[in-house]
Amino acid sequence: MYTVQEVAKKLGMTTYSIRYYDDHGLLPYVQRDENNNRLFDDDAVEWVNLVRCFRSTGMPIAEVHHYID
Repeated sequence: MYTVQEVAKKLGMTTYSIRYYDDHGLLPYVQRDENNNRLFDDDAVEWVNLVRCFRSTGMPIAEVHHYID
């Protein structure tokens, strides 16, 4: 399991972006620990990367939701 900071470093992103994606429901596999900190397994990290790719093309968040649902 990875923390949001570890995922950000691994993918070259900001922690703000990852939290933003999670807060907008774009990361369905993020888990929480007993302190409500986000935890990411390998599948969740892949989702973060996928969402980042979609967003880098200019795809709106609402459209990204179609791929997740």
